[in-house]
Parts: sequence; C-alpha cells; structure tokens
Amino acid sequence: MPYPYGDFPTRQVWEEDSTVFFSTLPFRSADPTLGLIDEFVSRYHDPALRDARLETLYYLLLAIRFWESKLNRAPANLGTPQDNITGRGLPDDQKVRGAERRREAIRALKVITGKCLGAETRTSSVDEAMQKLEENYQRKSHGGTTSSPGPDQDQIASIERIKELAIFLDEAHMQRRYKLRFRAGVAWRWSDAAAANVIYDSTSNAESEANDEKVHFVMSAKGRLYAGFRKDVLWFKHSSFLGGANVLCAGRMKIKMGRITEIENDSGHYHPGILQMRNILQRLRLYGCNTEAIEFQRIDCNPKRKYTAAEIAGSNGEWPAGVPR
Repeated sequence: MPYPYGDFPTRQVWEEDSTVFFSTLPFRSADPTLGLIDEFVSRYHDPALRDARLETLYYLLLAIRFWESKLNRAPANLGTPQDNITGRGLPDDQKVRGAERRREAIRALKVITGKCLGAETRTSSVDEAMQKLEENYQRKSHGGTTSSPGPDQDQIASIERIKELAIFLDEAHMQRRYKLRFRAGVAWRWSDAAAANVIYDSTSNAESEANDEKVHFVMSAKGRLYAGFRKDVLWFKHSSFLGGANVLCAGRMKIKMGRITEIENDSGHYHPGILQMRNILQRLRLYGCNTEAIEFQRIDCNPKRKYTAAEIAGSNGEWPAGVPR
C-alpha cells in the first residue's frame, strides 16, 4: 500500500487506492464529492493546466475537507436546535456521505495535497498556505465587522432600531434562518410559517428586492450558503447575512423549486469577481447541483455578459468572453 504518498498520485493510482469493495457505497458514482476529487487529481497532472495547478490544489483540499466533514454523518442530521431552528423537514436519505473505507486513502491524498500547496506557495504549513490563498479568494465587505467597524455599522447606528428595521446577522441562530441546505442538489431553507425546512423557491418574489425572481446570497469563508431578503426592513444588504464577515462569494441568484438557475455577481458590498464565481461553482458541485444548468452573469461590464459553468471553470484568472445579455 503506497501510503503515505511520496509524490502526488496519478489518477489511476488514486482510484485504485480509494476503491471500496463490499461496502454500502461500492460505486464511485454514489459519492459525488469523490467524483470531484477524482477530477482535481486528473487536473493536477494535465500539462495544459500547469499554470492553474495552485488553484487545482486549493479546490482539491476544500473538496477533501468537505468529504471528511460528511464522513459517517447521520442521514437525518437534525442538528442542535438554535432558536428553535433544526433540520426538521429535510429528507433523511439524500445527504452527502463518505465511505469509511476510503478514509485512509483520503487522508493520504490530503497530506500530499498540503505538501504540494506549501511548495507552490512557499509556505511552511497547510494553514499558512490556505491563509495566503484566501486573501485572493475571499472578499471583504466595506462594512467591516463588530471588532473592526466600518460604514455599515455607522449607517446602522443612525437608523432607529424598531422591530429589527436594521438587519445585521452577527449571531449563528440569526444566520441559520437563511442557510441553504442541499439534498441531492436541491436547496432547502428554514420556513417560519412551516416551522420546518422546505424546498426553497425565489420565483414568487416574496424575498426579491427587485421583483425579478432573484434573491441576495453570500457564501461564507467556510463554504456555507445563505440566501434571501427582507422586504419589510429599512436596511438589508449582502453584509447583513454574516455580520460583515469576509465571504467567498456574494451576489444574487434565482432558485426555482430548489434548483439554482441563475447566479450574478451583483453585490456592491463585496464586488465579486471571476474567482468568487468559481468558488461558488465548485461548492455547488460538492453539493451535487447540476451546475451545467446554471447561467452565470456578470453585471459590472457594458454590455452585461452571461456564461456557462464550463466557461467559468475554464477561465484562467480572467473573465471569459461570454455573450451579451
């Protein structure tokens, strides 16, 4: 058995080492996260993608960490109640789960990925390498945070606080109401009316600021997605979801019966670019979403442009040409 790896494994070696027999998950197709990991292993060895190797390693490590976080999780995953919000209503048989027998191979791949990341970034540890990379992949709000106030807090301080007219969700139980949970690629979210999670749909315009069937969303530094909008308040911005914290992506999205159909980089607080679009694309693939059915849109250009998932994934640091909207 070739663990630990001395060099980054080829796709063939990796698949042989991570194959599972006589398991509840005998086929790789039953583990969508593993399929994405396989793809990144191939990309690492592709000479045409040598310039993108650092990004490949970055997304590979995130995928590995995601796989590990789902290992042996109970299917229902109701979670610890916070402000009476739990996993109630979620289907109990569609959660991403990893196979225990792949743990050793995954761990070996994680170690060599970390070593390669350190070499590519000239850092001495995985944490140092990821911190360095996150400076490029994350976006800061011009609003700041509780410990480092900015214009958002100044604006909120000037607004009369009556019945949560100004929204700044800096506590977990407040954020959890807007968290998207994915089952088999379908987005669910908490509903106060149902007192349970329901398949989320933005097309009713109940939470659309512009009544165009799209809602605000952010992707946290941990990869969690939050979406929605409050029409009944005076102030609700992208920075509201996470209390002004950094994000990996932000903008607006259209969700129809739980399926994300459109994503645009419309956020004045975070000004997301092509890297942030790739962040959410790769995360949605981990959630099992059909990203090929999503239209990505760039609004900070004239004319506005739209792209396919393949164009976003294949772009090398710059926005692809796309087509006019």
